[in-house]
Amino acid sequence: MLEADPVLIDLLREVADYPSSRSAEPRGAEAPAGVLVPLRIEIAAGTLAFFSTTTVFGTPVDVTLSELAIESFFAADATTAEMVRELSAAAEASTHSSRRWLRP
Repeated sequence: MLEADPVLIDLLREVADYPSSRSAEPRGAEAPAGVLVPLRIEIAAGTLAFFSTTTVFGTPVDVTLSELAIESFFAADATTAEMVRELSAAAEASTHSSRRWLRP
């Protein structure tokens, strides 16, 4: 059923103006191939590329698992994996150094 909801029409216009990688031509090896479409995030340290998987649990027998979903992100390339390791180590070191004053 289609509706001419003015709020949805305004939202569609707003979203259509967002920058999109779809408007740019894919470059060489960065072109999505098949089922894998990477999520690219620009940060000060560079570009991170991830792909995600979603696991949905749900059976009619177990209500506690009904509609439980877990989304996991994985590095899509070696550069991203290395950057994540470095950023994680730096964050961990920062956390440990800031907590030193709590130790007796």
